[in-house]
Amino acid sequence: MSDSGTANLARRARAALGIASQREFATLIDVNNASVARWERGEVEPLGAARTLLLVVASTPQTVEPVLRRAASARKRVREMLAPPK
Repeated sequence: MSDSGTANLARRARAALGIASQREFATLIDVNNASVARWERGEVEPLGAARTLLLVVASTPQTVEPVLRRAASARKRVREMLAPPK
């Protein structure tokens, strides 16, 4: 079990970006939606780069958000290019 500080960190990071949905936040930071939900419930603790990213997002959202959005957009374009033709 994680402590409430970790759960609060995940919620604070999402709130700092003004994102209501866990799913949108998960997509933006490129993690599984279930991971964000478990972090916010305090069931598990984000480790390594995920924890660092949450700390950075929570402390400097205005700086990090444009970078995260560009990265998410690039990931989406790559997935579209690699998808089989319809």
